[in-house]
Amino acid sequence: MTTKRKNTAPEDTVPEPDTDAAPTENATGDESPAAEAEPTEDKPTPRSLEWWKAKAREHQTTIDTLTAERDALQARLDTVQQREAEALVTGKLHDPADLFRFGPPLAELLDEDGNVSAELVDAALAAVVAEHPHLSVRHGISPAAPASMVTSRDVPDREAKQPRTFQELLRGAGRTG
Repeated sequence: MTTKRKNTAPEDTVPEPDTDAAPTENATGDESPAAEAEPTEDKPTPRSLEWWKAKAREHQTTIDTLTAERDALQARLDTVQQREAEALVTGKLHDPADLFRFGPPLAELLDEDGNVSAELVDAALAAVVAEHPHLSVRHGISPAAPASMVTSRDVPDREAKQPRTFQELLRGAGRTG
């Protein structure tokens, strides 16, 4: 019975391949640690100028990707915060988006923690309504009469008890002079 002895050769010598054994992972193309130190045509020598340039390109690509992700997340957060501020003025303005059309930017409505401040939104709302009172629901002017109130003369007919049918309109029913 023969026993194989472990290779006790120094690290700088390469052991001879065992031809009797089945192929191992190194025979399938994986590089050994000794092969990593040797320069190849497609990989620059470690710590050479080309190697550092390649590393810098990799890091710049990573930075660009992370910056794009950060910007996308910031845009989503801004949208959520804008909707939150608009929800606070719903029922006080005809169009809650008017708060941002005529008022301060979103950044001025955030507290020191970056959350939408109800007090700052109320102050901005008061400033917008003071400058543009027609935007307020309290002003009393409806932005448009309901469609059921408008007649063919484009004047609201407040005395009509029931809306006219198309048949009545086509016959000319209800026309005056």
